[in-house]
Formats: sequence, C-alpha cells, structure tokens
Amino acid sequence: VRMGRGGLLGRPMKISSVERNVLLCVLRTSRDGPIFIETVKEWSGSSRDVVRRVFEKFNLKDGEMLGSDDLLRIAVTLFGMNVSPEVLSVSLDWSLFEELTSRIFENAGLNIMRNIQISIGKNKTQIDLLAFNEDTLYIVECKRWRRSITIGLIKTIESAMKRRILIMREFLSKTIGEGEFEIRLIPLLLTVYGSPYFDDVLFHSPLRTLKSFLSEPAVSLPSPPLLKMRLKEPLMTCSLQSPYLKHLRRRLFD
Repeated sequence: VRMGRGGLLGRPMKISSVERNVLLCVLRTSRDGPIFIETVKEWSGSSRDVVRRVFEKFNLKDGEMLGSDDLLRIAVTLFGMNVSPEVLSVSLDWSLFEELTSRIFENAGLNIMRNIQISIGKNKTQIDLLAFNEDTLYIVECKRWRRSITIGLIKTIESAMKRRILIMREFLSKTIGEGEFEIRLIPLLLTVYGSPYFDDVLFHSPLRTLKSFLSEPAVSLPSPPLLKMRLKEPLMTCSLQSPYLKHLRRRLFD
C-alpha cells in the first residue's frame, strides 16, 4: 500500500534541456545492453564533457548496465520535464512503469493504493489502483493494450468495471457507513495509447492526457459515469484499511 505525494520516487532532479536530451539517449541505448559515454555522445550530439556530467549527476557508470533504481530515477526526472509517458514506457518494464504511473496520481495530490482485492461476502473483485482524497475516489483499471484502441475494445471491460463499482459501493457502505458526506466515485480505464473517451459506464484516458483529466474538478465531470454516494465520514486513509481489503502481490498491468 502506498500513500501520499512523492512517495518512494522522491523528487526529480533539475536538469537543462541539453541534459534532458542526453538522458533520453541514455534510456534508448540502455535497451541494447550496457551504456557507454561515447555511444551516448554520438546519439545525443552533445560534447563528451556534457555526457560525463550527466553520468556523474546520476551516478551512472561507463560500460555498465542500468539498474532498476537508475531507470526509475531517470524516468522520474524526464517525466518531470514533460517527456511523454509513451516515450518513457519503451525503456521501462511494467513493474517500473507502474511506479511512474502512480507518480502521475500522486502529483495530483491523491493518495494511492495499488493491487488490491476487495471481498464482501461472496462478492470479490480485484482493482489495479485506487487514487483518492477526502471526497473523490478513482477506481482505475490499467491496460497495456498495444493494438488500436477502439470503442468496441473499451466496451469489452465495461461489465467487469460495473461489477467493481457495485462491490466498491457495498464495501464503502459497510466499512464506513452511510451518512451525509458526499463521495464521488470515478471509474477510469487507463491505457498507454488511444484517445480520451467516456460513456455511461467509465472514463477512458491514455497516459498522455491523464494529468489533464486529473486536473478537472470532479464536480465538473459528467454523471454518469461519475457516481455519487453519501458516507458518514471522508475517505481518509484509515477508512480504507479493513480486513475486507487485501493487498495483492501482482503487477499493476495485466
């Protein structure tokens, strides 16, 4: 379970636009094996001194493979400089990419819970990611579809999303209790590619538009697919800690 802003990823380093280009070339060359200053110099068109400075700033070693921590630190820095998640995803495996995805939600000021299972009686469901503040809960399904994302493809998961929403509403009613505090539930399908879309069941956002989507006030979103319910108290962290909600050890993307 992961809570709060910044979290495990820390703060991105401040770099220049020239260093940004060098880091992108570091990521690209790392796909083929060890990274070399001379290769990055040729790919980036930067001087050897600039490339060496970037290697030193990020504690990179000439002729060595990038470790997971190196990749994540570079990705977070580039993400902070508005490099698209699609570009970064090519160089990251999915366990690292889920960290980057969570960063987008955290930067929007949301608490995060990942890879969870909810059980209420005989009803069970798995949810890739919950992102929430006091009065808004994003119920997120993450897909790494690489084929063309059509409305027909999106609709193939809608029955499962409806079921998740119903179970989540029952879970909240049972663990927190119904009351006067209005809560907004936002079912969200998140993909790497595609175009924004919504219907009566869910919102769809590709990664490139996720920050923009999260910047929209929840009160301005269409309902449905946004759903409302009233609880006794806000969605504080303690409210979501329950024997009915289990942390799963599995990847965010299936």
